[in-house]
Amino acid sequence: MALKEYIYEVERMDKVEAFQLLNLKAFDSMNVSPCYMTILVGLETYASGHPFILEVIGSYLSGKSIEECESALHKYKQIPNGDIKKILQVSFDSLEKSQQNMSIHIALHLKERELAIVEDMLHCKYGVCPKNDTRVLLKKSLIKINENGQVILHGLTQDMLKENIPLEDTVV
Repeated sequence: MALKEYIYEVERMDKVEAFQLLNLKAFDSMNVSPCYMTILVGLETYASGHPFILEVIGSYLSGKSIEECESALHKYKQIPNGDIKKILQVSFDSLEKSQQNMSIHIALHLKERELAIVEDMLHCKYGVCPKNDTRVLLKKSLIKINENGQVILHGLTQDMLKENIPLEDTVV
């Protein structure tokens, strides 16, 4: 029996929903300073209502100044629309090296395990408490916690992380 592959087309958000998601991810609020409006409108247009792109971009903007947000808008506009892996790469590149290594380790070995177990195993591997690092990965939407308390990754995040495996880690 052959397995069929199904492609699920994600419904695009309308402009109002998209703008709300972008604001919540970027600023944890619906009350945004007017000086950010042009940037947010540009990013909302760029994301074309795609929920995952909006979430990743909004997460990347979190805590950034207006100048940093303008720079992000310019950076994202250089990426062909729909190239989600490159959009994810921007967030990955902004991580500290230890956080990058942890996210790759999660993608390769620890996905679908409970957060506490993931953090214990990361602590054993890296010798540091990873709680702040896992919070950063969650905040940047690179990992998520499902309804069962397990760490999960979007398939495109998983693919992007696998492409970032250091060469020395690929040798068997």
